[in-house]
This record gives sequence, structure tokens and C-alpha cells, in this order.
Amino acid sequence: MIARLKTLFRQRPVMRETAPVQGVSLLGALSPLAFAEEALPGGEGYLTYRKMQHDPQVKACLSTKKMAVLSRGWEVHPASGAPGDVAAADFVRDCLNGMQGSVLDVLHDSMDALAQGLAIQEINWALRPDGRVGLASIKAKDTAHFLIETDPFLNVTALRSLVTVPLPPTPDPGGAGTGQGELPVEKFILYAHQPSYASPLGTSDLRAAWQPWFIKQQLVRWWAKYLEKFGMPTVAGAYDAAKGYGVKQQREFLGLLAAVHNEAALVYPSDMQVRLLESARAGQTGFEEAVAYVDRAIAKSILGQTLTSDSNDRGATYALGAVHLDVLRFYLQKLQRDLEDVVMNEQVIKRLIAYNFPPGTPCPAFRLGQMDDGKLQAAGALITALISGGVLSPDEPWIRNYLGLPAAGS
Repeated sequence: MIARLKTLFRQRPVMRETAPVQGVSLLGALSPLAFAEEALPGGEGYLTYRKMQHDPQVKACLSTKKMAVLSRGWEVHPASGAPGDVAAADFVRDCLNGMQGSVLDVLHDSMDALAQGLAIQEINWALRPDGRVGLASIKAKDTAHFLIETDPFLNVTALRSLVTVPLPPTPDPGGAGTGQGELPVEKFILYAHQPSYASPLGTSDLRAAWQPWFIKQQLVRWWAKYLEKFGMPTVAGAYDAAKGYGVKQQREFLGLLAAVHNEAALVYPSDMQVRLLESARAGQTGFEEAVAYVDRAIAKSILGQTLTSDSNDRGATYALGAVHLDVLRFYLQKLQRDLEDVVMNEQVIKRLIAYNFPPGTPCPAFRLGQMDDGKLQAAGALITALISGGVLSPDEPWIRNYLGLPAAGS
């Protein structure tokens, strides 16, 4: 009796969220397009981010991030060795392999959030022959065409399409219409990259790269003008005014000078002079160094370091390169975990399990690749020594997770 009374009067924490984000409750809906316009000077927003992706350095850095994460394939691991968990993992694996397109293409599209801050993809479900719900496809959508509705705590409550397109009637409720209005959140994958204070719009890697990219555009334009003006020296001609050359002879001489850059040989009277006005070349070196500097700044904003994208750093050594590579690896590991947990496990696999298995069924885990072979060998040798010395037990589950191995019995 006393124990029951203590339970009734036991102090409990506040279970609901209490701190709203200023202004969101008044705004109601967030526009990724407007958010990007506010984030960048000039108000061009997403258009600027898309222009930036045509820059060779920006494209190379973004591609490095994407390809490095997707270079080692993927696996689905059961929650345990129990037959039900293995069956759930086999079902998810079969759905992912059977849908239109590949899982790696889906994750590549998710990483559009690196440049835009947010990636939106629609999950198209399909009824399988066994009566269960599977995957038809997962298609990327243009984020600029959506409004995201949130509550005062920045929890996404609805999506709204800004595009009005007549849709054909379908057997599904809500399948026909204009394509505009409220869309079911559970049918979409929303991946916000590096969200600030849980903002569903995320933060683009290109936000930090915008200033060096903008400076680079000006530098390249000025460099081109410099080369146009001084790369091919101006041809100057002189003649003796006392010889009485008329307007016709002067025009012919001017035409001769204009042809200097295009002709291999010229013939002109001995009493005329032709010379080239060459400028000092030191200015050209300044342009090259300035462009290299802003390229390194772009790489640092996207990759966190420079030596994996630029081999011309002064004083670069093998040891320094290894440090930069480790920094890049930290960035890639965070991105890999986001794709595994935020995109696949939370928004795809968890829904597949909820639609097809009894409540409480443990979800299998989606994993991308393994660590590189050199690190794997060193880590394996260290763990072997620790097990031999009695420091570790060989059946500790974290060992398999650390080495990127599937769970026992899978």
C-alpha cells in the first residue's frame, strides 16, 4: 500500500515539448526557396546554389563526398539471429533490390542536400504478389517546389506542393486532383543536411563556400580581360612623316599591323617600323595564386580540408596529407551515418516493417560498406591482441559493429 502511494506521488518530468521557435508559429509554412534567398546576398537563393555546382572545384568537392560514401555498396543486417528478424531483413532486402532504380541512386539523390540544404524524395509504394506492401520506386523532387508546414517546435506537420498539375484518377483515396495542396508527410523522405536548431531546411555546404566562389567569378573575369589585353601583345607601327605617306598608305600599313597576329610572315617597307608592346608578366602570377587560394577555401568549406583536392599546397608532407585525409574521413563518417539512420532506417525501413509486420517487430539495420582495408587490418590485429590478453571478450557485439561485420547468425 505504501509503495503504491509512493508511485502515485512520485515526481514525473514534463513530457511535452515546451520551447517554441520564435516566429515559426506566425509563419506557419517554411519555403526552402525563400530560406535560401535569405541565406545568400543578392536574394537568388537556390539559383545561386545551382550555378555554384557548375564550378569545377565545387563539383569536384561535392562529387568526392558523394562517391566516397557510396563506393563500397550496402547491406541489410537483421536485428538478431531469430528467424523472425532474419525474415524481416530478407523482406527489406528484397524490396530494395526489386524497386525501380538502385539504392545507391536513391542515396545519391539524398545527397543533393549537401548543396541545397534539404532533399525531398517521394516513396512510391507497390502491392506485391504476396499481398504485402513493397517499393515501386523512390523519386527525387525539386525542393524549390514545396512548402514545409511545421508546428511551433519545427516538427514537420505537412508538405505543400507549389505546382498545379491535373492528375488522373486513381483507386487510392486522394489519388486524383491538381497535385497541389497538402501532401502526406509519411510518403516522403526529408533529409536536412546539418540542420541548425532542428530546422527542417538544413544548411547547405555551399553557404560557407559562397564568398570564395563569388570572388573567384570576379577574378576569372578580370584574368580573362588581362589575357585578352596583354596575353597577345599590342602591335605598334611607326613611319617617317616626312616621307609624305598619304591616308591610303596609312590605312594599308594599319591593315598590315592588324594581320601580324594571324600571319606567319610580313613584308613592309624598310622605312617603316613594327614592334610589339609587351607588358610585365608579374600580374598574371597574382591572378593564378588568387584563384588557387579561393579554390582551397571552397574545398575547406565542403571537405573540411584541402590536400585531398589540391596537391600544390606549400609545405605539404605525407604526414600532413594523412591528417587531412583523416579529417575528410570524419566528415564522410558523419554523412554515412546520416544516410543510414536518417534516410534509410528511419524513413524507409521502419515504414516497410510497420506496413508488413506485427507491431513491435525489431527493424533490420541498413549499413553502407566497411572501413578501408588498411584500417580494418590494423583494427583487427589490435582487437585480437586485446582478446588474447583477456581485456576483451570475443562475443562482445560492438566488435562486429566496429569492424563493419554483420551480426552473428546473419
